Formats: sequence, structure tokens, C-alpha cells
Amino acid sequence: MESGGVKGTGEGPVKVNYGEQYAREKRKKILKPNVEQVKKDIHIQQIVKGVLQVARVAFN
Repeated sequence: MESGGVKGTGEGPVKVNYGEQYAREKRKKILKPNVEQVKKDIHIQQIVKGVLQVARVAFN
């Protein structure tokens, strides 16, 4: 890639359960790329290209 940016997978984020958004690398916890986790209190964490994005969704 000529721009020096991060190369994506070309797929959308994978939905995972709480706690499965982490991976281990030499005893350190790191965030997995391209995952989406929905917590019990209805907010969504999405990790895309190593950046954590959080959105709160209000349901009536």
C-alpha cells in the first residue's frame, strides 16, 4: 500500500460476546481488529483498523 495506511480486511466487523474482543500477545491483552461487541446495557463497541469506536443506542 503506497499511502502507508493500515490495510483492512475488506469485510465488515465480526460480532463477538463480552470479553472475546481481546487477544493475548506475549502475556499482554490487545484488542482484536474488526470486531463488534454489544454489551448488556445496549452500547456497541466496534474496533475497526485498531481504533475503538463507542456508540450508545437508545431503545424505547
